[in-house]
Amino acid sequence: MTSVGDIAAALDAFAPRHLAEDWDNVGLLVGDPSATVRTVGVGYDLTAALLDEAIERRAEALVLFHPPIFEPLPRLRADEPRSGLIWRACRAGLSLLVTHTALDNARPGTSDFLAEALGLAVTGVIRPRVGGEVRVVVFCPPNCVDQVAAAMAEAGAGRIGDYAECSFRIPGTGTFRPLAGAQPAVGEVGQFEQVDEVRLEMLAPARAVGAVVAAAQAAHPYEEVAYDLLPLLNNLSGVGLGRLGELPEPVTLEAFAARVGEVTESRHLRWVGEPTRLVRSVAVLGGSGASLLEEAAACGVDAYVTGDLKHHDALLGERLGMGLIDPGHWATERLVLAPTVAALRSRLADVTVYQSELESEPFRPR
Repeated sequence: MTSVGDIAAALDAFAPRHLAEDWDNVGLLVGDPSATVRTVGVGYDLTAALLDEAIERRAEALVLFHPPIFEPLPRLRADEPRSGLIWRACRAGLSLLVTHTALDNARPGTSDFLAEALGLAVTGVIRPRVGGEVRVVVFCPPNCVDQVAAAMAEAGAGRIGDYAECSFRIPGTGTFRPLAGAQPAVGEVGQFEQVDEVRLEMLAPARAVGAVVAAAQAAHPYEEVAYDLLPLLNNLSGVGLGRLGELPEPVTLEAFAARVGEVTESRHLRWVGEPTRLVRSVAVLGGSGASLLEEAAACGVDAYVTGDLKHHDALLGERLGMGLIDPGHWATERLVLAPTVAALRSRLADVTVYQSELESEPFRPR
């Protein structure tokens, strides 16, 4: 049977938690990892209607895009607006899991889905994700380096893009003197030893480092395993916030804005810029993207599609000479639901996964 923990693991493969922004709250937020799951609902926000639907369909888990617990809750009460729905979910035995900025930063992720729907060929990332990985270095006897590497890979190390079990190995010489009380696998207590060793290096997500080190220690023959942990500041390949892309042919800003409105089903599309200016290169960011406005402009794009732009953001866009198109927060993120359902179905054969058709757009058109 599939457990809540299995759901969390499937989501982590689709939207890795280590890619989430530091301020965010993703993964399993409410529930028992060991609880059995037969039906999973996928929705955008935790609303009363979404919760009613899940209870009616006898779901044991809900996968949400936005976290229902974002700021600390001082109380968990049924009669308070910030905690009432969470209380109801707990009473109904519903586990709550969240993707949010883990999916925003993933590849493919939130902005990839938006770019694809708009007909863009993705060429880059507005703000590449930096850090979040650790180089784990373990010193091994040559005859056990393969088993240590295999154990580390099983625990989550050695993944680079579309390649698994990646490692680097350097032969060398290790020295040590076992002291009183030691039980050395090689050599004698009190005797200085020089032995052939291999420096084994593998990358690991920061969240998996503990498991990777434990796996290396369990597979290693030495009583004391020498290892180093080196945090990295590399740009992670192809992941991060927002996407850069190009249209097959230039179109006017006015025409492209109309396409954005149609694709996103926006109820209150707004746009800024000269209607007849030609648009070929585009930046997109699902959700609230005002904070990346200047970074998008620095990439030299003709237009930027995102949500939640304010008055002064519009003025800044004009000064930067970049068209702005704002379909709204929900409209730029709603496309995440179908890929989330597909990812869960592909990984969880014995679970019924449904996509809620209930909208979470709180704003009404005029």
